[in-house]
Amino acid sequence: MMADQAVTNEVDSSKPARKCAWCGVDISARHPNARHCSPAHREAYAASRRWNRQRTFNGPFAGRACVVCGEVFECRDDRQIYCARGGSCSQRAYRESPKGAAYFRRQDVKHRRREAARRHAETEHGKASQKERDARPKNVARRRAWALSEHGREVKVENQRRRAADRAMALLLMPVHKLEEN
Repeated sequence: MMADQAVTNEVDSSKPARKCAWCGVDISARHPNARHCSPAHREAYAASRRWNRQRTFNGPFAGRACVVCGEVFECRDDRQIYCARGGSCSQRAYRESPKGAAYFRRQDVKHRRREAARRHAETEHGKASQKERDARPKNVARRRAWALSEHGREVKVENQRRRAADRAMALLLMPVHKLEEN
């Protein structure tokens, strides 16, 4: 009996009434995802949003500073907050966000990114770009400073010892051939 009283005219009275986003008419009886009472009101609402967006775009958002790098840029839309430098600013903001940081900490993502970097390094393009990065002055100075540091010297000595041990093992494990006597 209570269920019959709660449902009147196919509308659940326990839920709040839903209104058309354009005219405010009650649309609770329509399907659950309805936002408008008619297609004409849906189009009118969309047109008003487009007009508002264009109006604000032509107004105070013509020159805006990127929230990541601070560079002033011409935005294409009033909602744009990152400059369009190849998407690097928006990607950086995502990596630094809690959701992005959690994604990049996942082991499968780390493994996939390492594998992609390794495969790229094996290609001709990857080798050329590595040579180009190595030739940059700041990288040359960084490598030189690291090589002169105490840890850098320790690693260098360790690598020299390892190579010497590898050469010695290769000599020991070489096949021995007897010389034929004539």
